Amino acid sequence: MNHNQRARSLSRRLFLGGGAVTIGLPFLESLVPRVAFAASPAAATRLLYMWIPNGIWMDSFRPDLVGPNYTMPPVLSALEPLRKDFSVVTGLDNKPAVPDQAGDHAAGTSGFITCTHALKSDSKINLGISADQLAVNGMIKNGIKTRIPSLQLGIDGGGTAGGCDSGYSCAYSRNVSWADATTPLPKITDPLQAFNKIFEGYDANASVADIAKRQAYDQSVLDSVVGDIGSLTAKLGKTDQAKLDQYLTGVRALELELTTSAPMNSCAKGTAPGAKVVDYPSHVKSMLDLMVLAYQCDATRVITFMLGNAGSNQTYPFLTAQGSPIIRAHHEISHHGGNATSIAQLIAINTWTFEQVAYLMTKMKGISDGASGENMLTNSTIFVSSDVSDGNRHNHDDMPILLGGHGGGVLNPGQHVRYGSAVSAPSWKTRPVSSDVPVANLLLTTLKTVGVTGVQFGDGTAALTEV
Repeated sequence: MNHNQRARSLSRRLFLGGGAVTIGLPFLESLVPRVAFAASPAAATRLLYMWIPNGIWMDSFRPDLVGPNYTMPPVLSALEPLRKDFSVVTGLDNKPAVPDQAGDHAAGTSGFITCTHALKSDSKINLGISADQLAVNGMIKNGIKTRIPSLQLGIDGGGTAGGCDSGYSCAYSRNVSWADATTPLPKITDPLQAFNKIFEGYDANASVADIAKRQAYDQSVLDSVVGDIGSLTAKLGKTDQAKLDQYLTGVRALELELTTSAPMNSCAKGTAPGAKVVDYPSHVKSMLDLMVLAYQCDATRVITFMLGNAGSNQTYPFLTAQGSPIIRAHHEISHHGGNATSIAQLIAINTWTFEQVAYLMTKMKGISDGASGENMLTNSTIFVSSDVSDGNRHNHDDMPILLGGHGGGVLNPGQHVRYGSAVSAPSWKTRPVSSDVPVANLLLTTLKTVGVTGVQFGDGTAALTEV
């Protein structure tokens, strides 16, 4: 298949460039009558599976009431303005993520969106396909193809060889996206590499050459299509002209942010290899911005994001708890044992984490996406959860789940949905009665938002309708 044939086969709104560089464009209403695609651009829906490490302090996450009239929990306070755009889901179990004796972090991470029990071995892996890849396969079967089938992003890298948690392979600790039982899909942790991936062309060799040229001559990815941009602008109405200008300005601003210094684990002109050190908050923000950009230009509709690796030892000196900076490792803190200082630090870490989710959702909500007044958030589904529930108990029942977006109208956001009986604080001391409702059922619901139904998945039985 040549480049033009491949381009026509993709369910894309419109793109500029080709072999070396591809600049996908946002939804532009002026162009709808002129371009026909297999899937309507206005109906495009997207999925994000976001993994966070070491569980959550559930007593500050779990709402007091079910339904829409709950009091916003402390760690979710930044999401109050978005109350109608997400739901808190509690009480679901991920029983396949329970390890063979020790190894909850590896087993829980590998089971995050596979809902499959991992083979305990540091040399042989056996798991199952993950929900994001079921989505990709189903969307392709339904005639929906994007240039990047799915994008795997993360903060911490590392290979799959060796053992990382009580005899479990590192593959389980460092990946949440699995093409099949033995094929984890590695994540991109360098923001500049992710940026280049989003805008790569259809000819891999030409893309590599173009990236090298841009870095050598301090050029922009937009330089390759400046003529096309001028021609396109002349065809647009004033509203779409402004929208295109805002989009391209955002692309360039993010590109400058990522190229003014060396990329992660790499080097740039005039710097020594490894000299670049990106602070953690900036690294996370760059990745969140890149996700929105990838969705906006329709480079992909399915993303996974790992906010670290299993058993993350990330420190948070930019946060304070009880008047002191948090300099201990997250994993150590999560083994709180009921200690008041550790709990306060966990609450501060969890609050910051959901502030990042609020930033992402707010940015998505501000981007128009369709001819009927939709925005990117209304046409997206965001699944946020962790490897365990409470970091001290390492339990895999009553999982903390935030379900963001409207899923193109499939979801019913704005509520707390609880499965099983109510849980009282301090919840870390006693194991709640299992609801026997699997997380896999909710993941089946997320697949439904992108039109993928009738699949067998993990220990799932049926999609949930309450959410």
